[in-house]
Amino acid sequence: MRRAVVLMGVLSMAVGCTGSTVPPTSSPTPSSSARSRVPTPTPSTDALPALTLLADLGDEPAVWDRVTFIPFGNRPEQLGYKTFPTGPASQPSAFAVAPDGSFWIDDRWKRRVGHYSPSGVFLGTAGQLEHPGWDLAIVGDEVFVLVDQSSGTVGTVEGTKVKQAEVTYGKDPLFIVQLIPTARGLVAEATGIAGTRPGELETFVRLDVPSSIGGEVLSGLPLGRGDVSFDAARSEDPVHPHGDQDFDLTFTSPEVTQAQPIQFDLIVHDGHQERSIPAEVGLLEPLPMGDDVLMYVRVAPARPDDADTYGDGRWLLRVGRSPLLWERLPDPDTTDELHHRHVAVGPDGAIYLMVTKKNGMLILRRPGTGG
Repeated sequence: MRRAVVLMGVLSMAVGCTGSTVPPTSSPTPSSSARSRVPTPTPSTDALPALTLLADLGDEPAVWDRVTFIPFGNRPEQLGYKTFPTGPASQPSAFAVAPDGSFWIDDRWKRRVGHYSPSGVFLGTAGQLEHPGWDLAIVGDEVFVLVDQSSGTVGTVEGTKVKQAEVTYGKDPLFIVQLIPTARGLVAEATGIAGTRPGELETFVRLDVPSSIGGEVLSGLPLGRGDVSFDAARSEDPVHPHGDQDFDLTFTSPEVTQAQPIQFDLIVHDGHQERSIPAEVGLLEPLPMGDDVLMYVRVAPARPDDADTYGDGRWLLRVGRSPLLWERLPDPDTTDELHHRHVAVGPDGAIYLMVTKKNGMLILRRPGTGG
């Protein structure tokens, strides 16, 4: 049986299936930052009741609509795939949805980005990239590619070419974790910037590609029209002392900071008995979705023996002004450690998911979003 259970303060609400939308008891209007990176006026603080989300490994994944399947292979319309004698195989690392609904895919082992119609028809490619790519972002009608993380190499698609530049901050290359489209333009989640205290989501820097100089360090990830920022950090007073599963989500506007404690409870099953075990939780791939933030959440047992016994799971989290969304995602057919960006937002507000299958990449669309 699938389920989603949300606890907010003293309220406990059980919903019949994972993926149901649960209205919050208080309106978590975005507003706060888990750490201050730039001098800003201090807004008043509003602490919301703690929210607990169950990650039940017995839940069935939510059902998404199939959009297209793009196979691996050597033909131009097919995607690259590479295996290694040791370690995980490597597949295309990221995708993004353009304003016309078409898909761009970072085809890292063919050193290019592929372009496909909304129904999956091959439209062409841009490349060659200097390195196997890592991430994609589309801002307006511009397609940006994170070509190399450590050197901060970011490319801009121009026809069949990708114009590449190494972005620096100060005198050093900007180590870019990922590229994020926002209302304030292209933003990099970056690490290693002096004077900042990285939280769960590192540091956000506005980019002006093709300029090679990193721009403004932001107080968080811009949401909405760019006047609200989001951030997250591990809780300083965790409820689960043996795992890494308690966080403080913060939303900051010029007027108010709202701090939302969030706790993840990993549930496993031994026969007919269920129990909670320590977990490692990763809040990954943050994406603005209007006034909300969308995240791909990986949940795994913290103890190696539990990991071998129970495996792990992936969930979709949306939090902000809209009702909370928390649902289990379909698992890949094979190890996908080098598949970086799994979730994208379309021009109609729809949520898209790219899943690694044995013979190619499957693109899905969440029912009931956008349109």
